[in-house]
Amino acid sequence: MNAIKLVPIYLLWHYSTAFLDMFRIFGNIFWFLWHFFSVPDTLRTFFSPWERMGEGYKKGFDIEAVASTFVVNTLMRIVGIIMRTILLFFALVCFFVTFLVVSVSFLIWILIPFILISLAFFGISALFK
Repeated sequence: MNAIKLVPIYLLWHYSTAFLDMFRIFGNIFWFLWHFFSVPDTLRTFFSPWERMGEGYKKGFDIEAVASTFVVNTLMRIVGIIMRTILLFFALVCFFVTFLVVSVSFLIWILIPFILISLAFFGISALFK
């Protein structure tokens, strides 16, 4: 195949099919991160006790036992909130870093044909100097 005929075919693929494939790939990465950090479940159970730890209230009325159980259950909820906040923070950092990598990747992908052409011209001109 003639190299002149190959250039438009490559450019068509580069800016259409490959670009859409990149969107799908990066969409899959964001989907993976969303489910890896279980963002919906973490938000839904944000105020739940950590690892379902806690004490059940005993039968009868003993103010000391009720207060002790209340304090333990409250502490487990606070630990749950702290741990889920840390998890959501890491998820947010991963989303941000992934967004930066994706943005740079798209920019590089858009510029690759121009970079290749300019490198070819600089290489050819360097040969004839």
